[in-house]
Amino acid sequence: MDRELYRDIVETASDGIWVFDFDGHTVYANAALAAMYGVPRRDFLALDVVDTLDETGRLQFAAHLEALRRGELNDGPVESQFVAKDGSCTWVEVLESGLHAPDGTLTAVLHRISDVSERRATMDELVASRARLDEAQRIARVGSWEWDYDRGEIVTSTGLDEIYGWAPDEVPHTYDEFLSVVHPDDLQSVVDAVAEGDEGADGFVWIARLRGKHGWVWTRGRGIIRRDASGVAIGLSGTHQDITEVKEAELALVDQVNQNVLMQAVASAANEARTLLDVLVQAKDLVLFHDDWRRARAFDVVDDGARVEPIYVTEQDRLLDEATPKDTALELALATEALRRGESVWSDDRLTIAFNVGHGGIPAAVLTITSAPPLYRHDMIEAMVESVALQLARVAEREEAQRVVAAARDAAMAASRQKSEFLATMSHEIRTPLNGVIGLNDLLMRTPLDTDQHRLAAGVQVASRALLSVINDVLDFSKMEAGRLELEQVDFEVRYLLEEVVSVLAESARARGVELRASCDDSVPVSLSGDPTRLAQVLSNLLSNAVKFTDEGEVTATVTATSEGDRTELTVRVSDTGIGIAPEQVPGLFAPFTQADSSTTRLYGGTGLGLAISKEIVEALGGHIGYTPNLPHGSVFTFTASFSNALQGSSEPRRGTTQAEPGETDAAGGLRVLVVEDNEVNQMVAVGLLEAMGYAVEVAGDGVIALEVLAERCFDVVLMDVQMPNLDGYAATRALRASEGDGRRTPVIAMTAAAIEGERERCLEAGMDDFLTKPVDAGALSAALTRWTVLPPSEDFVGDDERVLPPTAPIVGLDVERLDMLRDLDPGNTAYLDRAIGNFSVNSVAAVETIREHILAGDADKMRQASHKLAGSALNLGVQGSAAAARQIEWLGDAGTTDGALEMVAPLEKALEEGRALLRSYQATYSDLPG
Repeated sequence: MDRELYRDIVETASDGIWVFDFDGHTVYANAALAAMYGVPRRDFLALDVVDTLDETGRLQFAAHLEALRRGELNDGPVESQFVAKDGSCTWVEVLESGLHAPDGTLTAVLHRISDVSERRATMDELVASRARLDEAQRIARVGSWEWDYDRGEIVTSTGLDEIYGWAPDEVPHTYDEFLSVVHPDDLQSVVDAVAEGDEGADGFVWIARLRGKHGWVWTRGRGIIRRDASGVAIGLSGTHQDITEVKEAELALVDQVNQNVLMQAVASAANEARTLLDVLVQAKDLVLFHDDWRRARAFDVVDDGARVEPIYVTEQDRLLDEATPKDTALELALATEALRRGESVWSDDRLTIAFNVGHGGIPAAVLTITSAPPLYRHDMIEAMVESVALQLARVAEREEAQRVVAAARDAAMAASRQKSEFLATMSHEIRTPLNGVIGLNDLLMRTPLDTDQHRLAAGVQVASRALLSVINDVLDFSKMEAGRLELEQVDFEVRYLLEEVVSVLAESARARGVELRASCDDSVPVSLSGDPTRLAQVLSNLLSNAVKFTDEGEVTATVTATSEGDRTELTVRVSDTGIGIAPEQVPGLFAPFTQADSSTTRLYGGTGLGLAISKEIVEALGGHIGYTPNLPHGSVFTFTASFSNALQGSSEPRRGTTQAEPGETDAAGGLRVLVVEDNEVNQMVAVGLLEAMGYAVEVAGDGVIALEVLAERCFDVVLMDVQMPNLDGYAATRALRASEGDGRRTPVIAMTAAAIEGERERCLEAGMDDFLTKPVDAGALSAALTRWTVLPPSEDFVGDDERVLPPTAPIVGLDVERLDMLRDLDPGNTAYLDRAIGNFSVNSVAAVETIREHILAGDADKMRQASHKLAGSALNLGVQGSAAAARQIEWLGDAGTTDGALEMVAPLEKALEEGRALLRSYQATYSDLPG
């Protein structure tokens, strides 16, 4: 019963059953097996196993039979291809088992053969599908993984391994191994995302950098929780996607935006910063604010680019460096290296970069910036650094340009100061002797002279005043050229001013046979407020030109006015019937040093500055000046000038450019004048003029002596020179005012040869009351004394019995004319001149020793003062060679040095000895004359 049941089961089984012995002969085969082979069952039973195999299969089966004979059966199913009679192949699974005799001996082998072609096709499809999946993952840069909680293992796909370039032994198989390849900055976000998913969320997503074989890979991780039927989590599965390119593009965009914002901020700071230091401080703060930077430091380039040193804006900066010595040392080293190389330098750990700031290849500073994590986006950082450096370079370039401009400005100011000092010196040096010429000639013309002598003296007077006019023009033009023309604001009467100017020129016009006429329209107010001196200067320039260039006919000046509110505009028209101006010469008419043509200068003289100065003055007065021809011949000059209306009830207006003229009232009546002057020649001129005017005169040689005299005696007025030894006129006047307190105030009139801008203001600021420019004109001196004394001077200048000595024959190397002028200052008496020559002979020897002492002491300023005084004394006595030798040493003092001065002392001594000999020769020319 049981055997039949087993047989039925075997016969009806869908799997093939094949029993064969150890020789490969078929013992049994069921119908299913025969059907698989494609023959009837009886035919199959006649076949041996080798009959169904190809040559390769027979060899393999022979080896298998040997194993079977040894009792070695297959442990499990084996898949192989079953070849049917018609040659077709079917994938089958063979399960092998032994048949044993009752004694346990293995007698045959039973094979159950199952058709697995469908399963195999499914597997092949799965393999192909997996291959396609792997390919898709490779293309999409995606990899998959699974994490089994029970086993604690992570299984990854080949796509994932390819993303990171991991070798089989490098693949993380546990969670801890996985976390070890996550970037430290991203680790916490990954842990938090996984934990959130594990606590019940359907899934999680994280973005992080994972360490691959070739660097960090930006990855988007996705995962889901796998749960069992009861909902308990049994594992995780998910994907990694390589998003490096997308992330780098995103970061590049963010970097670009941040960089643009930073650059805008730095550019704004650069535009507003005054110095490179200012913008360096702001740039440090901006860099720290706009990116993930931990430190920023600035270093100054010093020692002509040889080294750097930290810039500390606040004490906190210094304390921070002291608290972090390692960081500070690294930054200093990097800054030094960047300066040496001339390019950006990274630290070894990629935390710090140092870069130069400068322009034109010349570093001006070095910046270092340090990040907390290593800096991996080097290209972006270096681009940002380059942009920052470029913006800062603009400031460095601007600061350098400002430095160059400042240097140029300082040079220009120094040149201007030198020009002003030169003008002051030249003014002093020219006006001082000219003062003697004009003053002595004034005295001479008031002595009994015959017709020829008076003609010669008048010629001297005209020439000397013409020279003074030229000097004044040059000084005025220099002021105007420098833009430093200053106007005073006083009340004055226009009609009297016009009359005063015309009266000065009237004699010259009569001499040329020219009629000079002037008139003021009724529209002109009685008085105005402004600068009458400058108005008179323009009017005088135009009228004197008109008279000079008119041989016959007339010169006419008319003044009209237009008033509006508290202002009045004067229109002055000066016309003549003279030579006129050629049309081609009109465009340059008001340019400096310009006359109609060169023949004009030869024929009429002049500097060509008059019209240029007039134009500057008129424009300063708020007006304009122009020229039109006066047909059929002649010229018309018209100018306007704006003035304030004089306030009613104000102090009495000035009637002209001076307030009084000599001889308008009674004699001086013995009023006392103190002359403070260190130059003996100037002393003689001042004393001669004052005594001739009827004043009682006393002389003080410097400011110290003057204060002593004023402390003992009272004077009605003081004439104060401003440049003197021991105590100058400014300091002496201040001391005088301090000693007077609220009591009696003695009028002090400044006498200075420095006609530069600001000199008048400096005198008034020192407490002086008035200002006279050397050479002092007798009329101006008389007017000033009239303003500040109760009684005016006398016109009775000289006595009847005085005479002038004859002129001396020329002496080579000596200014004989100057000595004659000094001799004639006190006609008939040479004692004054002899005393001056004697003083010079003695004092010049002592002066050389004083100069030598200052040279040996290295005191350039005192050397300059002593040599200047010696040169002045020599010039005043006409000893030109001695003066020139002293001037050589003075010029060294002007330069602030004594170098080379000692070698000049011997030539100076020789020149002085020759000068003293020349003076003795001059004295011999008049010692035998009858007295």
